[in-house]
Amino acid sequence: MSSQLKRMLEQGVLQAGDELWFDFKGHRFATRLTRNGALGKCTWRKPGTRNDEDTIPVFENRAAFDSLTCWSDSVIQELLNEFVTRFSAWKRVRHGTSNQPVGKLRDRLRLRGAGHGACAACARRDMLVDDLERKVRRLEKDLEHERAAKRPKVSSVL
Repeated sequence: MSSQLKRMLEQGVLQAGDELWFDFKGHRFATRLTRNGALGKCTWRKPGTRNDEDTIPVFENRAAFDSLTCWSDSVIQELLNEFVTRFSAWKRVRHGTSNQPVGKLRDRLRLRGAGHGACAACARRDMLVDDLERKVRRLEKDLEHERAAKRPKVSSVL
């Protein structure tokens, strides 16, 4: 079992049952985090499909994966027959709830020293702040576009 995923569970950054996912060449792969930090209940959605009913369960007769890298390499190699080098699971796999790369969540724990007693609430608060900042930027961008659309054009004034 991945000690890093387990530590993230223990610190409350991740929860048992959380979905982790990544896209690769139009394919969407997802898995669920077990209470001991392993990855199971893997699914695959092929390109051009968007509904849950188009999602295929995979690796049902296999033990849970013990690391993020093992899982991501397995789905790419065994399901797509792609032998990618330099695929960074920690940068590409996203946490379903926060939509943050799992590596960013792990790095936040390292920065806060969560392995040495920092509170899980701090990490959750930081995730919330990041999410709110993204929403504010999106709203500011929307407002800017709306204002630009309402401005009179120079040619219409003359």
